[in-house]
Amino acid sequence: ILLIDRSASMAARDGTTSRFDAATALATQYLSSNKPDLANLIWIDSNPTPTFPEPAPNTDFLIDEINRAK
Repeated sequence: ILLIDRSASMAARDGTTSRFDAATALATQYLSSNKPDLANLIWIDSNPTPTFPEPAPNTDFLIDEINRAK
């Protein structure tokens, strides 16, 4: 299960990259390199939102979901 904070504080920059961009890059890297059998992404903000109802095998969809959020 990947948790990514998408609250306003994630817009802060650590150098040239926002915290949100760094978090999404790490999540994409993890999914691409580890290729877990089952995964899910939960966006953390005032109303946490899971991508799937439960972990699923579709990591390519999760990567696309992360890239659309950038």
